[in-house]
Amino acid sequence: MTKSMFNLSFLYLSIISTASAERNPQPPIFIGSTHLIITNASIIAAGTQRGVEIYNPSGSGRGSIHLDDSDIITELGDGIYLLSGDAILKNVTVTTNDGKGINVNNFSSASLINSSIRTKNNRADGMWLASGGTLSAIDASNITTMGDMSHALNAQYGKATVNDSVLSTSGSGSYGLYSENEVSGSGNTITTQGTQWHWRICRARRGDLINEHHDYHCRRWRGRTAGLSRLNHQG
Repeated sequence: MTKSMFNLSFLYLSIISTASAERNPQPPIFIGSTHLIITNASIIAAGTQRGVEIYNPSGSGRGSIHLDDSDIITELGDGIYLLSGDAILKNVTVTTNDGKGINVNNFSSASLINSSIRTKNNRADGMWLASGGTLSAIDASNITTMGDMSHALNAQYGKATVNDSVLSTSGSGSYGLYSENEVSGSGNTITTQGTQWHWRICRARRGDLINEHHDYHCRRWRGRTAGLSRLNHQG
């Protein structure tokens, strides 16, 4: 199957929830096996809709989105949901009131460049690598969560590289960084402000956290550990 490519500029998308939409919520942008390039967009999803969804459940297709100079705002849904797809965000702001910022599944990948993610409610990770084979690359970006049990970067099952970025949390039990696989990078700052913080700044469980310079170290990690960043706790 030939993959289609579309290039859209100065786009404004908004979805307002209705009763029928709540039963079968549809995102403003839904991608199957398509490559989409979007510039200067405001993508707004009300109700439980996700802002952007790439969905290939059988794994037979693969879609992608390249988003520049844009904003994604959701009320209850994830900002971006990936299932067999790829997302590249450059100069993009993702804000969710209840959902995860970027939810990465099934051999998908997400890249952040000069971008930011902010989530507000409980159990709303900034980025979650939710299954094996997932990848993320984060460069010069900020990920902030405000709710309880909301990790800034939850690299639970996938591999991540993080460079020159800030990961911060303010809720109880919220890690700046959590990994059960492998995370590498340098020049980062991880800050937590919530309670139960002392061993929740960052944690590797059956995984590795590797820093090129080994200049800072987390304590009470499980598995082989090395400092990934400057670590701060406030409060």
